[in-house]
Amino acid sequence: MTTSTRECHVMDIEIERDLLKGTIEEEMVNIDQKEPWEASLDEEIEKFKPEEQEQLWNKRSIYHLPAFIKLRKDPALLTPQLVSFGPYHHGEQNLKLVEHYKRKTLLYFFHGAKLRPRNVINAMKGVVKDLQAHYEYLEDKWKNKMEFVKLMVTDGCFMLELLRGDFSKFPTNDPIFGAHAVKHIIPHIKKDMLMLENQLPLLALKTLLLVERSGRNESPDSPDSPNSPSEIILTDDRVINNLVFQFFGQEDRFNTTPDQLGLHVLDLYRKGLCTDFSLWEVKQKSLHTGMLTAVELHEAGVQFKTSNSGSINFDQGVLLLPSFFIDNATESEFLNLMAYENLHAGVNDVLTSYVCFLGELIHSASDVQLLRNAEIISLADGVTEKDAAEILKRLTKEVVHDPTSDVYDVRVSLKRYRRRICGRVNRLLKTRVKKWFSILMDIHFKTPWTTIKIIAAAVALVLTFIQTCYTILSYKYSKK
Repeated sequence: MTTSTRECHVMDIEIERDLLKGTIEEEMVNIDQKEPWEASLDEEIEKFKPEEQEQLWNKRSIYHLPAFIKLRKDPALLTPQLVSFGPYHHGEQNLKLVEHYKRKTLLYFFHGAKLRPRNVINAMKGVVKDLQAHYEYLEDKWKNKMEFVKLMVTDGCFMLELLRGDFSKFPTNDPIFGAHAVKHIIPHIKKDMLMLENQLPLLALKTLLLVERSGRNESPDSPDSPNSPSEIILTDDRVINNLVFQFFGQEDRFNTTPDQLGLHVLDLYRKGLCTDFSLWEVKQKSLHTGMLTAVELHEAGVQFKTSNSGSINFDQGVLLLPSFFIDNATESEFLNLMAYENLHAGVNDVLTSYVCFLGELIHSASDVQLLRNAEIISLADGVTEKDAAEILKRLTKEVVHDPTSDVYDVRVSLKRYRRRICGRVNRLLKTRVKKWFSILMDIHFKTPWTTIKIIAAAVALVLTFIQTCYTILSYKYSKK
């Protein structure tokens, strides 16, 4: 091997060694570098506190509806059609018209309260974690504190103006709060406000009222009247609850709820419907018995009456039921209320139990008519008895629930009543048959001669019948 060849060979070895060294160093660097997912996971593990998880879940109250519920029902009954509240449906194309209008409402709020935006923003930032905790899931956009605060302030001001109901400061031709729009637009907004996915924490409204009061230097003292102007701007939880009750025509619920702020509008609306909700406990036992319809129960002797206490009861053949109003919005309202009872831990299936019980009682328009006559069911204009039966049928289709103790006990009582009535009827029929048979034997079969006479008369009657048939047939065929 020549000297030049040896030198070239040595150079090749050195180059390969340098390349190998560089590759090893590069791999060592790559080992030290973490993948983005691994790095984010390490960061989350460091921040994770198991003891805080239960507190976070306890604050959850606004949920995404599971896909299987949306597939079974008409999407229009479960999603807003005019206005969005909160992040779940924000920015959807069919809701943008009112979304642009919200900014004008925001300006009315700041101008009327003589507030600086910074004061409201800072106050909302102080409760932003609690507000975010109300939602089951938030997209990355809404995890940004400032974006979420902006949403809460905008939607909160719009909802606050709605609940207050004082639209005198708006132009008479205002597209939302004008005299004409109040009659034609507000009812649709009310419907959207009762969608489970379209809720806003009432804590956001309380924060706005707190800032407004501090800006006006108002006293927290409140007169007794829930409609007084000074009470409207107070931050007392019961006052905010009363605003919601008033907006949905549940004035009889004023000051009846505990001094605790409702979670959101749907939560308070449900409590307003459950007039005796504190007594309706869940019976941890299912009862699958064949329920009779209202007509069948009535034929069995059951009387129907309206329950003044709001509870359900059956005693001495009288079934007491709370009144139930059915209009075109009933299906949407109760689908969302039932979904809320199904998803929110700690809430009893009060409304679900009663709706399912009504669904078992009502199978046809005749059942609805019977309950209307008893003033238990009332229908809005344009809703027929057949429509009401169909609405209840759709509402209760494929619904799984735990019956409340009231409903459970009534079902058991009705089942026992049915058995008792059927037993009485059977015994009565047996007694009458025996009595009739005894009379027959005493009068017509007392002696052998009377028995022969009865048999002879029966034979003669049969022969006469045969002869008559033969005569008719002979006359018919003789003409042919």
